[in-house]
Amino acid sequence: HRFRQIQKALIERLGLFLYQNKIAIIVYKKIQKYGELMQDLKKELETIFSFNELDLLSSDIIYSDTNNTLKSGDYYFIGFNPGGEQDRNITLRDAIQNLDRDHSIYLVPYRQHLNSGKLEKLQKRFQKLFEVLDIDPHSVFCTNLIFEASRNISELENISYKINIFWKAHLKFLDIIKPKVIICNGNGSLSSYSYILTLLKDQVETKESKCAGHGNWKIKSCSGDINGKNYLVIGIPHLSYYAPSISSQRKLDAIKFLKDQIHSA
Repeated sequence: HRFRQIQKALIERLGLFLYQNKIAIIVYKKIQKYGELMQDLKKELETIFSFNELDLLSSDIIYSDTNNTLKSGDYYFIGFNPGGEQDRNITLRDAIQNLDRDHSIYLVPYRQHLNSGKLEKLQKRFQKLFEVLDIDPHSVFCTNLIFEASRNISELENISYKINIFWKAHLKFLDIIKPKVIICNGNGSLSSYSYILTLLKDQVETKESKCAGHGNWKIKSCSGDINGKNYLVIGIPHLSYYAPSISSQRKLDAIKFLKDQIHSA
């Protein structure tokens, strides 16, 4: 009887070991496959830009966890350009080689706040936006129209030229992700929303303006075709200034409009 107990315990331990080993192998293969896909993507991105274009200044290209979001998904969140001072030694070539990211910059504290765990206002509003929309923020691909950073838009030079260059990377990302909805952070005359509208073919305005619940700000939407695929494009007031809360009836109405638009896409 004692022998059978020992035998049973050994078999259970062996089974657990084999199971854990199998899981480890699966995880390893996934990591290996992800690494290979990223290397292929980096090589492909380098080929779509000229040598001169690869020398353009650039900050980070992707702002979300590439393992979770650089794949088929529903949402593509795009700002105009990164904030802050641009490192004059970082080029598009460098940024492509450092494309991988293991977290969303909107979801974890910035480096200077790691000890306190404090989130910046923009990060809190990003999280609140997707909370009220019933969307997991970890699943949202995040980027900017222009990859070069600046403390304000007036510091950027040759904006139209740079947009046209960097858009080549966006076409590749859109082809990979195939999102249903492109959500633009900002919808003014100089924004990712206004630029993407110029690219849409067969545009169909869908309740193009809706009061955002703050002053005369609007939530804007339009649908149309880019490279043979139809997208719903939503432009929200920039989250640096706009709080997507449910603090008033006007904002409740705005969030309902936004939610209905997005979830019907």
